Amino acid sequence: MNIWIDAQLSPRLARWIIVRGVPVAPMTKPERDLKNSFPEFAAELESLLISSGEKDLAAEVATLRLVDRCRCGDWFCATVYCAPRPPGAWGPRHKTICLDPSKGMINVDVVDGKVVEIEVLYRDDLRDKLLSLLP
Repeated sequence: MNIWIDAQLSPRLARWIIVRGVPVAPMTKPERDLKNSFPEFAAELESLLISSGEKDLAAEVATLRLVDRCRCGDWFCATVYCAPRPPGAWGPRHKTICLDPSKGMINVDVVDGKVVEIEVLYRDDLRDKLLSLLP
């Protein structure tokens, strides 16, 4: 049995569990991936990227990890990070691909040919699940 503790949020609890011998993976969280967490959205994203001429990025969708979600607090935001968010901008090798979904808004941020962020707005179906998955 693995118990996942974020030692940065609860260092006392992490030490207490380690001292008592319960298996712990300190300061790590279970890996989450886009395709298993949001299968319909992953298929939609892949299709939209292909129709936008971004076949390489579409192929990457199956391996995208959910690192975190946007913490802006806006009721309409369901943005996810597929790489650790930098303290400032993504940098000079960053580009944004604006997609044309049937509902909401989706922009994909890419750095060095890799998806780093998927900005999803006005998609309550995704936001509700995202909030439960990454509180």
